[in-house]
Amino acid sequence: MSWDKDFERKNPCPCGGSTYTVESYSDDWGRNEEKWFMSCHICNQTHVLFTNDYYDSGLSVSSNFWVTQQSLQNYKTLVEDFSKIQKDTINFLKECYLDQWLQSFTHLRSKKAIWERLSSTLGLGISLPTFYKHCTNVQEYLQDLFRLQFVKKIVDILEVSNEEITLKFKEIETKEAEVRAVKAILIKNGFR
Repeated sequence: MSWDKDFERKNPCPCGGSTYTVESYSDDWGRNEEKWFMSCHICNQTHVLFTNDYYDSGLSVSSNFWVTQQSLQNYKTLVEDFSKIQKDTINFLKECYLDQWLQSFTHLRSKKAIWERLSSTLGLGISLPTFYKHCTNVQEYLQDLFRLQFVKKIVDILEVSNEEITLKFKEIETKEAEVRAVKAILIKNGFR
């Protein structure tokens, strides 16, 4: 299998003094790929390629944009801060409530009972055979569920509430909204 070049397109660069090139490739499996090259020496020093990956109707889609190096660096710093806040929150909650979470399953005698509880309370969304396949060690499986995707529900299940938890969840929501807003601006101001 080889990639065949479908076309090559030259477009004006962000400064307008030269061009950038987009090469489109496809293969026998129906896969497509684009390669972008900046020809302009000025824009090559001030701009970088930003790829926005997302899903549209279940399909993975990538869109490319030329953005300034500074705006991309600001976005990456914001994403790193968001990731740190998430990790710090999970570590705090694990430290305070992981044992309580694990203890809440000690009275259940079978994996099926654990699966039923997880399905009804967390909305786990996996079949019992899949649960059996992935849950070789119940304690490790329950510890692995203590992540951002489920942690709010776990805190609700444990009926734990205090000001610090509320503030940490609010900080995550605020930072996530900020990341989304900055990404939207990055895409809106991106050059195609």
